[in-house]
Amino acid sequence: MITDSPVDQDEDDDEGSDLYCEGYDLAEAGEHERAVEVFTRSAELGYADALHALGNSLQELGRTEDAVRAFAAAEAAGVTESVLNLGHALRQLHDADAAAAAYQRAREAGDPRASMCLADVWRRQGDAAGARALLEGSAAAGNAWSAGELALWMLDDVDHDLTAVEPGGEVETLLRQAADVDGDARADLAWVLRHRGALDEAESLLRSGHAGGHSDCSIKLALLLDEDRGEVAEAEQVLRAAADAGELFAWNNLARLLRDQGRLLEAEAAFRRGARGGDALAARNLRALRRDHRRQLGRAHRRKRRQAVGSGERVAGPSAAHTAAGPARPVAVPDRG
Repeated sequence: MITDSPVDQDEDDDEGSDLYCEGYDLAEAGEHERAVEVFTRSAELGYADALHALGNSLQELGRTEDAVRAFAAAEAAGVTESVLNLGHALRQLHDADAAAAAYQRAREAGDPRASMCLADVWRRQGDAAGARALLEGSAAAGNAWSAGELALWMLDDVDHDLTAVEPGGEVETLLRQAADVDGDARADLAWVLRHRGALDEAESLLRSGHAGGHSDCSIKLALLLDEDRGEVAEAEQVLRAAADAGELFAWNNLARLLRDQGRLLEAEAAFRRGARGGDALAARNLRALRRDHRRQLGRAHRRKRRQAVGSGERVAGPSAAHTAAGPARPVAVPDRG
């Protein structure tokens, strides 16, 4: 009978690690089908972190039940960061009790985001008082994620009326506590400061959030640059960067900026990108643009076709500019997850 020697086992560990790195690169490139295959082979060689990554790629592919099994296996193998993701996947399957149990285990394992997630489940299950108490206790103990979530709930309580946020008061204090880890809290704090007239600090916060890839900071930074600074060209750059990075709702804001500059064809194309992605507001604005600027758009399309024909380029038919908008979504800016 042949058994693996310690050297053979080391080789398996190395191969599992190499496969994990290969799968990670595939997942980063969005090639999740191939990543699943590679992560599976890595996990079969005993590389536990591959189970966590496998669950993430399965989630991206919409295979939530398979993702639950992968995250559960990762938890059993000692990968504690998988427990929170297990809770998220269970919530997608509408198993709130199992999700709450997973979040509680993640909390006990020290995951700083678990209290925030558990509180949200409790609130949706009708235990608003218990959820609030959990967040308040966690924030008081120094948990920045809980502080940001609690501040959001408090802003909801006043319908996001920024005049109700007192300088140096509880909401601002909580937002400042959370701003370094939570991009949403950073964006909310900046918007409070902007409303108060503290534009320099607000812009600084939003610039750092934009540099970190946080979409809400990017969109709010563009609004500040356009409306408060008059830096329209830079606002456009910010929105294009956010849209190119995959932020759906940036297309609507970009299109509005272009429309207001009279760049109607570019605005139409940007609204269409948002609408096709499912942004209901972009779809409504696309219809309004075509209704309110029908003649200008018609002339612009005819001029573009003449120019293209003159240069020998191939052009699409007239109907290309009037493709129907995609399925609607109810919000213009993604909610805090």
